[in-house]
Amino acid sequence: MQDYVNRLLLAINRYDPNDVQTVNHLRDLVCWISDNDSLKKDSIIANLLYIASQKMRVFGYNMLNGFLEEPVPSSSVLDDFGNAAIVNLYRSQVNRVNILDQSQKEVIDTFQSISPRRLLVSAPTSYGKTFLMREIVFLNKERYRNILLIFPTVALLLENARMMSKFVLENELSYHIVKTVDAVCDDDSPQIFVFTPERALQLIASFPDIKTDFFFFDEVYKIDEDYCGDVIDENGDKESAQSQRQNSLSENDGFLEEDRGKTFRIALYLLAKTVEEYYLAGPNLNKEQFGLGMKRFLERNQIKIKEILFEPTLRIAVNAYSKVIEEHLPASLPEPKTKSLVPVKSKINDKIRDVVTYIGKKNYGKTLLYCTTPAKAIEYSNKLVESIGCDEIYERYPNEFKNFISHIKKEYDVDNYVEEWSLIKVLQNGFGMHHGKLPKYIQQEILEQFNNGVFNILFCTSTIVEGVNTDAQNMIILNPSKGRKKLTPFDIKNIKGRAGRYYHCFIGRVFYMNKELWRKILQFPALTLCNSANGGKALIFRRFRHLPFGRVVRISRRIQA
Repeated sequence: MQDYVNRLLLAINRYDPNDVQTVNHLRDLVCWISDNDSLKKDSIIANLLYIASQKMRVFGYNMLNGFLEEPVPSSSVLDDFGNAAIVNLYRSQVNRVNILDQSQKEVIDTFQSISPRRLLVSAPTSYGKTFLMREIVFLNKERYRNILLIFPTVALLLENARMMSKFVLENELSYHIVKTVDAVCDDDSPQIFVFTPERALQLIASFPDIKTDFFFFDEVYKIDEDYCGDVIDENGDKESAQSQRQNSLSENDGFLEEDRGKTFRIALYLLAKTVEEYYLAGPNLNKEQFGLGMKRFLERNQIKIKEILFEPTLRIAVNAYSKVIEEHLPASLPEPKTKSLVPVKSKINDKIRDVVTYIGKKNYGKTLLYCTTPAKAIEYSNKLVESIGCDEIYERYPNEFKNFISHIKKEYDVDNYVEEWSLIKVLQNGFGMHHGKLPKYIQQEILEQFNNGVFNILFCTSTIVEGVNTDAQNMIILNPSKGRKKLTPFDIKNIKGRAGRYYHCFIGRVFYMNKELWRKILQFPALTLCNSANGGKALIFRRFRHLPFGRVVRISRRIQA
């Protein structure tokens, strides 16, 4: 116990908001200790965790730890007043229970202070970019009558439409939430359109007289999705890697990708020409290496850029491709007293069973298993059912979910073979499956039941890892591909970012089940936008070095070791 006290004291004293190493060191310690309930029972450690969170201005740690106030009351009235003042300064305007982190507040303050109000925010996965959008909408509710929110996928559209409906209801706002162009009202009633880029173009074409006061464009890197697959092969040969990628695609696949990329670009271009204020968001972008086309777009439209590099969740890489499971902890954390390496079988389905069993025995929480295609998700999930499935779990399901399973049995029964449907088998044996070939309402229900903890294992494809939020603490990456394409460094970073969602858990673990994947994460440090082969008109991704984390205001209280 004393070792952790000393480590926390030293990390707090050495913390420098401009030094990424000390920032990450304190984050790792806070997350590691906060994840251990027995350690937090010690009053000194609890108080140090509270002080560390206050000092970093990362208030989600205290919220998740349940520290609404300092665990050990201060003897100083000034200290109490100072802590209360800090919290009130960062309090959310939408939900007064929520406390914004410093960087989140800086995003909102920046947007509100600039003229014109046009902002591009680059931040890690699960940072809360859409959460900040709601703060901006609330602060400008008197100014914005028609609001357009653009999300790249229908799954994200549906999730955010539900969130916006709740946001409107709880804050007693008069907006009408619109998800399809058919539901648009051409009167003067205030509306929030939650669309994909394709639907946004339909809106522009069908209702040219509707004035949009503000738009939000999520996952902005997808404006050039057909180019963001840039990857460097093992020898650093970019051209060879691009050639390999093109050969892996059919002509139709390539056409469809390029066509959708153009749709994204056209939607953004038309909206930027007609809408005065907007907020663009995307993960892990670097303004220093933007391509010529992106630089020109930002400059001509006077768009300010805000970069957030800090990731609040501690993510642990786990080597699960070899003969044993080996967790690689950051060097700043204490080595475990006993480090037992758990053996795993060599065949993929046996390995999946062994890793899932390992996670269950360690009580690591909910797990996503990324599969390259729906066919792989079906294959792997059915093999796990055969191996460790238990149909008795079905009896413990809530009646609501049992009724849902009965509904899809009845709705999709063909020649009395519905009991053989892989989805039914998987659900009845305590696992879940989520991919793009399932009807949207089934995807939605499965995702909701997973987040509610009805089952803890969910096989998925890119439909769930590209933007849809879950409460998963673990990600098992089974395949090094997305469809017929190799996963790029950007894909991997996006997928692993789904393990350990901020405000829901402190630690996320990423299990790499493929040697190629493990080597790849050791090769690239991060990603950015850069010039493309066509003179800078397209956006692609390359590697870049980490830059220091932005300034973090200190609290006046000093800790003496």
